Amino acid sequence: MLEAAWRTGGFQFLFGSFDDLLVDDASNQAAAEFVRPRIREIVKDPATAELLCPRGYPLGGKRPPLGHSYYETYNRDNVELVDVSSNVIERITGRGVPTGTKEYEFDVLVFATGFDAATGTMMAMDTTAGTARRSRTVGRADPPVPDGQTAPCWVEISHDGKYLFAVNTGSANLSRYAIQADGSLVLLGTTPFTNGLGAVDARLSPDGKTLSVTGGRGLVVSTFAVDGGDLTELPSSPTPLPAGSAPMGIVVL
Repeated sequence: MLEAAWRTGGFQFLFGSFDDLLVDDASNQAAAEFVRPRIREIVKDPATAELLCPRGYPLGGKRPPLGHSYYETYNRDNVELVDVSSNVIERITGRGVPTGTKEYEFDVLVFATGFDAATGTMMAMDTTAGTARRSRTVGRADPPVPDGQTAPCWVEISHDGKYLFAVNTGSANLSRYAIQADGSLVLLGTTPFTNGLGAVDARLSPDGKTLSVTGGRGLVVSTFAVDGGDLTELPSSPTPLPAGSAPMGIVVL
């Protein structure tokens, strides 16, 4: 199964193989051991290959570029990987970037520090909808994550701006929070749902009366009735998806 997921590439390896890779350390380590020799097979320079091998953190703890010609890029003559954890950047000059061992000269320098791929652009827009609060004012939760649960992968705010629903991707449930006047969050509870392991996206219906969740290993869309801060999975849920699909998001039209 790991070999088939590796050949497909991308997130399929994490979300389309075994359902405990992100919640069981032994399973995660087994997957990492599978990945490392594949990286060494692709990347010709042994030192570069070792830098690219996942070590010191769980596979998936950093965004995994598993496939789609990413590793082959390091075989190009004009590509070099620098480990700045051991070869620290000292400063930026008009010519490039000096480190502890040499200065790398560039025509163009692209900054990707503090990169916020998911929420950054939405926060920058600073939009409001009706009485919903601006997204940037929603503060830390208390507690931040329910005991024994993985961190939320996706959140949705109710249309009235009073509640926040978070998908716990490794725990097959949703956390429900009340949004306080100061923007802080108070945990109301968790709601389990069918075939939820690996769920990565949730969307409210246009009328705000239902919440749909997908991305699970079971290849389904689970749907809940929304009643204030309460969620109840509908009797018709979950809805199966075509075999072989790997849904990563929901679009509500």
